[in-house]
Amino acid sequence: MALSVYLRHVNEAHSYQMQHEQQISVGDYVSAVETARAASTSYLQAADHAQKTMPVIANFLRASSFEALAQEGIANANIQLEQGNGIPRQS
Repeated sequence: MALSVYLRHVNEAHSYQMQHEQQISVGDYVSAVETARAASTSYLQAADHAQKTMPVIANFLRASSFEALAQEGIANANIQLEQGNGIPRQS
């Protein structure tokens, strides 16, 4: 049971990651923020289910969750840049 739940969460996370990449490639940064958050959550849920039987894999899944949060930050930065709220260049 725990393995099937773990696999479901990993598959969800990978699906969200693919959606995120597609959204970034077409400039849909708002949706990319949402899918990055969803991927992060799915990775953390998978890590929780993997912790007892696969603790090393659980650590990798947590790292993947942080990576997804970093991707969320990049998408947010792109939104800010599109709105003209980027950091101005210094001459």
